[in-house]
Amino acid sequence: MTQRNQYEIDVTLHDGRVVGSWSKEWMTECEAKHLLTMPLWKRRDELDERIKRRGVKSVEQLKAVMASMHIQRKK
Repeated sequence: MTQRNQYEIDVTLHDGRVVGSWSKEWMTECEAKHLLTMPLWKRRDELDERIKRRGVKSVEQLKAVMASMHIQRKK
């Protein structure tokens, strides 16, 4: 287990899991929320840029979170 930052708090992800506010999961969820507010054409451009910087695997994980959030929103 990693040591928590003194400023870190617990946050709840869209799927109900509780993680630290400095966790990779929370960062990914915040990024996904931001991208979902964009028009589709802009979102595609942003994802293409992220593929260039981070690689396909990272963007596929981000897309999976975005899809899960979108499905949950529709319920």
